[in-house]
Amino acid sequence: MKTVTVTATQPELRKLVEEAYAGAQVVLAYGDKKVKLERYAPSGGPVDFDLEQDSSELEAELLKGVQGPFTPYSRRDLESTTRRSGRPD
Repeated sequence: MKTVTVTATQPELRKLVEEAYAGAQVVLAYGDKKVKLERYAPSGGPVDFDLEQDSSELEAELLKGVQGPFTPYSRRDLESTTRRSGRPD
């Protein structure tokens, strides 16, 4: 884990952000206060998966979703859903 003072960080903040985004552990220190710089992944947004690092259970679930059986909706099903939602056709 890399610990850097806030003063020393100013010229190289961009580089530290790139390192943290890539998965490095970076701690910023200001006196006796410390904060961890880490990658932010907003909920509901795109997420990068690394199946070599992520669990095998996650990989299995993703494969089930891609390879599993599904039933496409007919036009009648979609129109019925549209009517029930209160939206005009």
